[in-house]
Amino acid sequence: MIPLAGTSIPSTADELAHSLTEGLRACGLAPREVTVSEGRLAIDLTGAEISRTTRLPVGRERIGAGPEIADVALRAEPLLFEKAPVHLRVRLAGVTTEFARAADGIVVLNLAQAASGSVDAHILQANLEAAVNALATEAAAKQGVQVKSTQLEIEAPTSRRLVFRATVTAKAFVMTTTVKLRGEVELDAELNARFANLAVEGEGMIAGMVEGALRPRLAEFEARTFALGALVAGGLRVSDAALSVDDALRLHATLAGA
Repeated sequence: MIPLAGTSIPSTADELAHSLTEGLRACGLAPREVTVSEGRLAIDLTGAEISRTTRLPVGRERIGAGPEIADVALRAEPLLFEKAPVHLRVRLAGVTTEFARAADGIVVLNLAQAASGSVDAHILQANLEAAVNALATEAAAKQGVQVKSTQLEIEAPTSRRLVFRATVTAKAFVMTTTVKLRGEVELDAELNARFANLAVEGEGMIAGMVEGALRPRLAEFEARTFALGALVAGGLRVSDAALSVDDALRLHATLAGA
């Protein structure tokens, strides 16, 4: 579901590209380029920024057939999620589109059906570690605690499950302590990622202050479902999906018609 600008349906390919550009920008996703040409829709989100609060409108009421777009390509090299650079490529073939209206009246382009597709995403471990460090730093600062460093370890026991551990070194006044953060990420058959078993622990007053600051943020993550397949067309199923870890955390998914 890709938002358009305004409440009317574009009548030409150029109008559609412009409307998609402005619609994404209105949702906080500023695309580098959107092109509609010869039955192909290409969206480049390189440099766009999103956060855990970013939401795209959902088209509920079908209002007409969409343009003849057989193939969709979405790329971001990278997309900044909470300032963390995530590299993303989505490809869909044999696409059928439709226009629909969201609850607020905005028109969206629904990718109603597709014959096949793929999703590839990765984030370097160093960038992921920096993101965890930024999260800890922001939370701890509210307690007057300075985070000195964060070390992150990730492993993938199965192709649908990640286990991670982070050691956060923090300082307040003349005292230094470490706090241990651990948890899991599970990926389901629809490419929904969920955090589970998040825990933080440490010893001493400073560690307790960091723990108290981090727990509400961890609860936010655990309560949220990250719909990694939100831009995937209907009529597709995940025929194969795998998480892997080397110098980066990687996701590859192959999509097939139902």
